[in-house]
Amino acid sequence: MKLPVKFIPSLIGVLVGMSLWSIAEIAFESLNNTDVKIVVAIIAAFGSLTTGVVIALVNHSRHKSRELLVQKRISERELLVQKKIGEREIDEAHRQRKVEIYNDFLELISSFMQGTNAENKKKKPSMQKVLDEFEKFQNGILLWGGPKVILAFLEYRKSSTEEDDNITVFRAIDKLYKALREDIGLSNEGLDELEMVQMYLKDPTEIEGLIKT
Repeated sequence: MKLPVKFIPSLIGVLVGMSLWSIAEIAFESLNNTDVKIVVAIIAAFGSLTTGVVIALVNHSRHKSRELLVQKRISERELLVQKKIGEREIDEAHRQRKVEIYNDFLELISSFMQGTNAENKKKKPSMQKVLDEFEKFQNGILLWGGPKVILAFLEYRKSSTEEDDNITVFRAIDKLYKALREDIGLSNEGLDELEMVQMYLKDPTEIEGLIKT
């Protein structure tokens, strides 16, 4: 049967007292009864003192162990907090890089669509400019873009080369816009289909005619 920890100091004190008693019997066999009683009283007092010292040492050891355990837990929490802060900083740095890449692409699309507007004085970007920016965007999303962005961009590329109707291309662009927003942590809740594309049209209502045809 395992002895409870709280009884260990008392047991040590008793053992020390018994040991001293045995020593006293050997050392003081020649003493009379009165002397022996005095010696026993001294030994008993010393045994009690020893027990008290042992209890104090054990309590100090327990207190020290608890302090070390608390310090260890605090250190572990601090490391965890620092790790989370580091992860958030990395995520934010990645997000900022994505924003830069996506914004450059959106500016290209915007300038291209505005260039087709006769009322807009901005010139339509040259084909070389478009190709250069597309290549830059492709390289950017390869390293920084999420899977949905890459797939949406491929769908847009296919629709712009294989389909003749504008509405198919517009739907692909709209899907790409939503993928870009989602990848930087923005919500698309409440946005209907093609609403973001309508933002760049001279007359946002003209897209409704394309949908019906």
